[in-house]
Amino acid sequence: MSQIRVDTYYRMSHVTGPGCVLVSLRFGTTPDKGPWVTIRAARGTLIDPSMDVDAYVAEVTAGVADANGELGSAIEVEEIQIVPNDFPRLGQVRHCAKTLTLQYKKSTEQEAPSNGGKRTV
Repeated sequence: MSQIRVDTYYRMSHVTGPGCVLVSLRFGTTPDKGPWVTIRAARGTLIDPSMDVDAYVAEVTAGVADANGELGSAIEVEEIQIVPNDFPRLGQVRHCAKTLTLQYKKSTEQEAPSNGGKRTV
């Protein structure tokens, strides 16, 4: 038996003068060791992130926690995709993660999927 799984990533770009980031999150159950971190890169791109990946993950976690505190919810992140040549400034990733979490909550309230937004075919 085979299945095709369609996952939804919530993405937000945030560009300021000195900083640039594309935050991509997949909401779901956070694995025991923390969210999966995957690299989103074009073929031929040097895959050596220019940012501190642990700090990036910490900012995502803080932004989701901010949104959860505001919403009174317990939304979790299953996966984070990073672009290796992004150069986020302090607080950019956190801002994006909070905004994405608020949007995720809003969209799931409207759609009310029974399986966390995942579809199988």
